[in-house]
Amino acid sequence: MIRRLKLNKILIVIVLLIAALITEGIIIKSTTEIEPEKKVLIFNCELKRNTKITEECISEKTFRLLNIPEQAIKDKNQVLNTYTSRDITNGEVILNNSYTDEKIINDYKAKNGHVLFSVKFDSPEKANNFNVNVGEKVKLVYAPNDGLNENLPEEYKKTKKFNVEIIEINDVNLSKENEDEYMAAEAMYITFEGKEQDAIFIINAKQRGRLEIIS
Repeated sequence: MIRRLKLNKILIVIVLLIAALITEGIIIKSTTEIEPEKKVLIFNCELKRNTKITEECISEKTFRLLNIPEQAIKDKNQVLNTYTSRDITNGEVILNNSYTDEKIINDYKAKNGHVLFSVKFDSPEKANNFNVNVGEKVKLVYAPNDGLNENLPEEYKKTKKFNVEIIEINDVNLSKENEDEYMAAEAMYITFEGKEQDAIFIINAKQRGRLEIIS
């Protein structure tokens, strides 16, 4: 008799646990199903920089509302007959910095005693969270890697700051469409103008330490 009561209690507990799991699954499913969605525009093919954007180049894609970047374009009339501001990969969400009204003609020449040089930043933390703009004057900071080789010249063992100006920005994989998710910029190539001796140091320092932007 006692064994039967214990067995009944165990069965009741198991049934209650199963019922709780089923109820939780239904709640989660219901929440997921009612999450609001919205359509935004994506590029449906690869495009080179300065390519005119036509109807054939763009499509609509539905995303969960919480996953849509604030800069995503929803009205195709905003982008039709404009020009791509950079090279575009198939599936990228169209953002307000993906296009320009006119073709970009970069015939910029560095000031006397200055040169142009480019640096790849592979994470937002290294480039002021990618919150940078063309024409902005910033500081490019070099910091030596931990455990730096003692045989390196002394100049690479110290933290240094360089005053530079941002001349051009190119994003890599900026908000690429993937199902109902999107990816933030994975990397950013930035062209700077700075003193020639500073540029030489920075180019040689890329493999010897960290380069970061502060503004």
